[in-house]
Amino acid sequence: MDPVFPDLHHKMSKKIAMLTKVIYHLNTKNEDHQLELDVITSNHQFEKEQILRDASNRISQFKKIMEDQQASVNQEAKLEKLQKKHDLEKQQAMLELQALKKKMMDKENSISSDYQDKFNELSVQVEGINKQFQDKIRKFEASNKSLKAALDAANAVDAASISPLATV
Repeated sequence: MDPVFPDLHHKMSKKIAMLTKVIYHLNTKNEDHQLELDVITSNHQFEKEQILRDASNRISQFKKIMEDQQASVNQEAKLEKLQKKHDLEKQQAMLELQALKKKMMDKENSISSDYQDKFNELSVQVEGINKQFQDKIRKFEASNKSLKAALDAANAVDAASISPLATV
């Protein structure tokens, strides 16, 4: 070795040993950090997947709720449409019923009027026939009285003509 710098070698050896320790320490630290980073990355990936699953489940739940609400809205719309259709049909049926009632009332009034006219006509005919019958009865009674009177007179004449003969 070189006598001029005897402690230089020793100092250099110490420095090399110190640098070796620092490098070893840095490598160990780097490996530890790499392991920590791997663990953190793994945990982060797991948490990301869990968050995505949660988000997917929530989205599915919200979709189901929306579909249910949409179905409810559709059912309400159908119900409202059916109610309007029912109301319209009911209104049309009521109008038809009123028209039919009016038609029947008109027909009933017409029939009533026709039969009232026929009744009045027949009443007049019955009265006329009754008067004719009463006149014929009076004529018959008058004729009957005159015939009775004529018969009584004829009987009286016969009796008067027979009585002189009967006394003989």
